[in-house]
Amino acid sequence: MSANTTGVYQAFYGNLKTCFYNSVPMANYLMAAVVGNFVETNVDSGTGGYPTTILSEPGLATAALAEFYNLQLLVNAVESFLAPVWYPFGFYRIVIMPPVYAMGGMANPCLAYTSATTITGTQSQEFVLVRNIAQMWVGALVTQNNWEDMWINEGLTTYIERFVMSSIDSLSYSQREAWVGNYTLWQQTQMTSRSDTFYSLHPVLKG
Repeated sequence: MSANTTGVYQAFYGNLKTCFYNSVPMANYLMAAVVGNFVETNVDSGTGGYPTTILSEPGLATAALAEFYNLQLLVNAVESFLAPVWYPFGFYRIVIMPPVYAMGGMANPCLAYTSATTITGTQSQEFVLVRNIAQMWVGALVTQNNWEDMWINEGLTTYIERFVMSSIDSLSYSQREAWVGNYTLWQQTQMTSRSDTFYSLHPVLKG
């Protein structure tokens, strides 16, 4: 659940009731839950900071921990860039989704979805984690008024992601990422009319 677990209680007929509460206000579209055979693994990058954990199917737990052992470090790096606006949610948890999950990730507070395809054995997909972490600030803590202002989420997140990755990896890494992103954007512009408002920072979604 994209919230803190506040307790597990005995319910009727021998069942257990789990309660959740999130003290940080957030948009209702960010609420998420997962149900399945998951194990939770603590991540300690040796850097100190907020508690970080990984939820995954049991068979992926070892590989996920090896892949994302820098998770706590990444949260610290994003927070350092955005200081003095500190990380608002107290802890950070990612969930490794089954292979049928087609997206790279989804930044729900306290429960960020991450595709199993990000487990490569090379830590080459850390930028996906950095992007999701950045959206705890621009997307979760500060949310667009409507879908026409999605650039608040995606544009600022891209800037934060590339800046933080340049400090974690290298400037050349972020420059290559920017080139690929710009080229992909250019390709997309060739598919529809240049007069389409989707090419502006404020697209018109009214039909």
